[in-house]
Amino acid sequence: MEWASFICETGPFHFGLGYNLIFQIAIPNNTRLNCLAWSKDHGFIACGGEDGLLKVLRLDSGKEGKLKGLAAPSNLSMNQTLDGHSGQIQVISWNESHQKLTTSDQYGLIIVWMLYKGSWCEEMINNRNKSVVKGMAWNFDGQKICIVYEDGELPLNCFYAIILEEKSKGSGDSSKEDKEETYSKSLS
Repeated sequence: MEWASFICETGPFHFGLGYNLIFQIAIPNNTRLNCLAWSKDHGFIACGGEDGLLKVLRLDSGKEGKLKGLAAPSNLSMNQTLDGHSGQIQVISWNESHQKLTTSDQYGLIIVWMLYKGSWCEEMINNRNKSVVKGMAWNFDGQKICIVYEDGELPLNCFYAIILEEKSKGSGDSSKEDKEETYSKSLS
């Protein structure tokens, strides 16, 4: 059984496997955490809070050695703070198929993050600035995302399908600006 919990509103962040505590991570400046999501396929956990605080952690279990399961030694191989949001993080969603992270804040800013050379960086940004995101979920193959807004809009977006199609046609790598434009159009 996997679990993660927040201890008090301003206390440390704990996560572990089963009922055995494995790590306790202090959150800077007693920032309140608001949401989290666990990437079950890749072992990442993302947590978001006030003032745009967004952290990605990764727990690696020792693959060598005789101990297995909960008894196996573990290392925190990543503890990265992502910069990009200024408002309280509202929703976090993993795209397991493409190993992407999608986050939104209280101002409606949505950021898709990608893992590049061992660090998370912004891949696409959409600043709808009209309504707060209340929920996001990727479909099974990671090609489409459904986003629920506080104002009741429910667009179904397929920006990854558009980008992947462009690359397969031999247009080469799209620039970040092209990706942002495609992403923004798909969310309109």
